[in-house]
Amino acid sequence: MSLAFPSAWAPPVAAARVAIGLILAHAATGKLRDPAVFRGVVHAYRLLPDRLADALAAVLPPVEAGLAALLIAGVLAPFPGLVAAPLLVVFAGAIGINVARGRTEIDCGCFRGAAPQRIGWGLVGRNLGLAALALLAAVPVRGDLAAFAQGVGAGVSLFLVFLTINTLPRARRRARA
Repeated sequence: MSLAFPSAWAPPVAAARVAIGLILAHAATGKLRDPAVFRGVVHAYRLLPDRLADALAAVLPPVEAGLAALLIAGVLAPFPGLVAAPLLVVFAGAIGINVARGRTEIDCGCFRGAAPQRIGWGLVGRNLGLAALALLAAVPVRGDLAAFAQGVGAGVSLFLVFLTINTLPRARRRARA
């Protein structure tokens, strides 16, 4: 008896794996480019003692990159999705704690780019939504190559939509300035 879901699930699961994988790869790349700045962002959350914050800042980008590679390659399922989902929930919790404290001026540290991204309840919701997508990525499926190819195309499209939505608020702020 197989634990895998039928092939009809293959495209959405493959799309979730690729989308979450690309999002994690994008996040890891930005953090790895400037580790000193990312370390400062982790410290700005004021949730961990300095030593643990330094360790987290050093370990998180390679973990994100590794999960991204496993998700995109579709190997070791359901492990990468089952690790990515709680990780995203922890991110949501860290953001939520600081928003509840009134500390919305800090950079989320999600994607290191030209402009900081201030935290707010919207980012908490975004990360919880991504955690749900990561759980879908953990579903074991059977399917043929065509079904997985369809899912890969949809996953790349989801990632591009994510990037667009994620960039719009910052572009509007720059246009007003």
